Amino acid sequence: MATDLRWGAALVGAGVAGVTSALVVALIRRRATEMGLVDVPNARSSHQLPTPRGGGLGILAGVFLAVATVGSISPGSMTGKAVVLLACSLVVGVVGLIDDRGGLSPRVRLCLQSGAAAVLVVTVGPVSSVPLPAPFGIGLGSAWVAVPFTVLWVTAMTNFFNFMDGVDGLAGGQAVASCGGAILAGASVESVVVAGALGGASTGFLVHNWPPARIFMGDVGSGAIGFLLAGLPLLAPPERRSTAVLSTAIGLTFFILDPVLTLLRRALRREALMTAHRGHLYQRLIPAGTSGTGVTKLLLAGAILLSALGAWAYHFPEMIWGAIGASVVLFSIEGACASRVQSRLTAKTALIGRR
Repeated sequence: MATDLRWGAALVGAGVAGVTSALVVALIRRRATEMGLVDVPNARSSHQLPTPRGGGLGILAGVFLAVATVGSISPGSMTGKAVVLLACSLVVGVVGLIDDRGGLSPRVRLCLQSGAAAVLVVTVGPVSSVPLPAPFGIGLGSAWVAVPFTVLWVTAMTNFFNFMDGVDGLAGGQAVASCGGAILAGASVESVVVAGALGGASTGFLVHNWPPARIFMGDVGSGAIGFLLAGLPLLAPPERRSTAVLSTAIGLTFFILDPVLTLLRRALRREALMTAHRGHLYQRLIPAGTSGTGVTKLLLAGAILLSALGAWAYHFPEMIWGAIGASVVLFSIEGACASRVQSRLTAKTALIGRR
């Protein structure tokens, strides 16, 4: 498919997905109570009133209708590998929906997510080397190493995206930014089509989720989106998959390094890793009970910049180190700001205690 047709397919898919998502999410908002999809706030929440969740159902509806529409117009734009990616993401979405309704343990959820990731990787193929630039991009050798490594990438990203879905507009905005990066990278026709559909559907959801949010995407949305974003670079040609994964990871810097740092910190403190908390950097930047719109805008501006740099690095590998450097700098700034905010809150609490 010519480049202009790729753009056309992405635009058509984004439009169909956006309208569909916005309409379905509006319907879920009205039916959330009877569907058992209401998020009741607690001490770790960023919202203060019971809020509908499950908006991810609208995102998935938008994605699937969009790819079906584009596929019917241009059959060559979708392949069996893309269909497997979408089918596996649907499984992850259903797992998330069950969890949203309070019926799934974390271990069972992780096993099902890993199973879906394994099916995807075995079907489309794994990355052949560690997704880092030379001299660190060493080959993974046999499939016995490459497949588990790639399954770990997909499963981790699925859960990381869920961890980061705790502030109005942040996860949906990151999805739009990452999909824009995937379209600019243009690793394959089908990756562009799926990215256009997911980006459009996430935009339609943001109509209802931008602060103050009127509905949350829930695990059905965050898990499926994380899975799709992790799987998109696997649709690239085999020899380019590692570079595509790195390009995607650069755009997802905040959504990867924040969970990794938080998990390491909690592990060192011997805290339960499966227990909900407010230890992520973005949560420390935004006090509980506040929307933190300004912080969200800044993080999304950084995500847009990094997604563009990741796409640029995909086309010009010699620029990869520069893109990685930018991601490290931006994440370091986030960490420094979070530490400063936390220090101020601690000092304020101590002052109130003395009074």
